[in-house]
Amino acid sequence: YHPDPSFGRTATYSRKFTAGVERSLDADTTVTVEYMNIAGFHLPRLRNAALTLPPQYALEMDASSRYQGVSVTLHRRLSKELTYLLAYTAGNARDDASDYDEQPMNPANTRADWARSRQYQAHRLVASGVFELPFDDLGGPAWVKEIGNHFDIAPVISAGSPRPINALETTDLYRTGAYPLTARPLGFDRNPFYERGIFS
Repeated sequence: YHPDPSFGRTATYSRKFTAGVERSLDADTTVTVEYMNIAGFHLPRLRNAALTLPPQYALEMDASSRYQGVSVTLHRRLSKELTYLLAYTAGNARDDASDYDEQPMNPANTRADWARSRQYQAHRLVASGVFELPFDDLGGPAWVKEIGNHFDIAPVISAGSPRPINALETTDLYRTGAYPLTARPLGFDRNPFYERGIFS
């Protein structure tokens, strides 16, 4: 492993464009719609710079990424012992190396790996809130009401569509020397399949 001569002299940077609008629905509640377009440049990656075996792994800074997404947020500020936040995001993330440990399938053509990112998630919904338990409405001894006045519930629910997973051969089929393996079945883009969706 060795750093590319340009490593350290080329700065990683990103360009971000955001536009949004917020509207008040009532005295306590707002809805926000926001669009984001983010691009990352000169991101680190590993590559077999020799292009043959034995490999000579170079740490380079020539990967790139792109994200576009729209978020809709419904927010109620704390009032009358209740607050909540409901946020939905639809997004699309693409890159040619999701992390520095990911090597291209063809070290002579890194742009051929441009596809869905490991971080790609088409849809995500998060709901959270805080509200006071209504013990004082249940009657009973005074100590029950006193305890109830000191307890709140703050649930958080998160659901997301599946994230991508790569399709890989079990051997170094194209003799690139990449480790971990990067060889994909013929005709497959990077990250063509999906894991299970996320819910918590």
